[in-house]
Amino acid sequence: MSLSLDPIPQPAAGGALPGAAAPEAPGRLGTPLGVHEAYAYLREKHQDEWKPGKTDEQSLYSARKRAIGPFKEQWWNLDAAKMEEIGLVLQEQFEFLFDQLNVKGTREVVEHVTTRVVIHQPRPAQAVAAVAAEDVKDLAD
Repeated sequence: MSLSLDPIPQPAAGGALPGAAAPEAPGRLGTPLGVHEAYAYLREKHQDEWKPGKTDEQSLYSARKRAIGPFKEQWWNLDAAKMEEIGLVLQEQFEFLFDQLNVKGTREVVEHVTTRVVIHQPRPAQAVAAVAAEDVKDLAD
């Protein structure tokens, strides 16, 4: 079972030795809010861009970035409970990935072999004011 925030079926996990059972992946979150609407939007507005020979699922996967703009505000303003649920699923995904990559507990090694460069650079006051004053409501993405 694979974890995906996307209702499009994903290919089975590869890399397992022949005859070996694939590791159990974290569970699925379910269909995130607005995904069905986003896919309907893509089918209506961008189906003419789809390449011949591709399945519906492949075309939606390739075109999904075009649905971000029209649905960005809805997704950015999810309620706190839904955001918490998504965060917990992502935490579970990363823990699974780090277990599979065998990189858990390697912080000391990383700190020993790398040099951290801390750069303190305050944001220019003029730029902060310009960003605050900029009206970006009409941007699609």
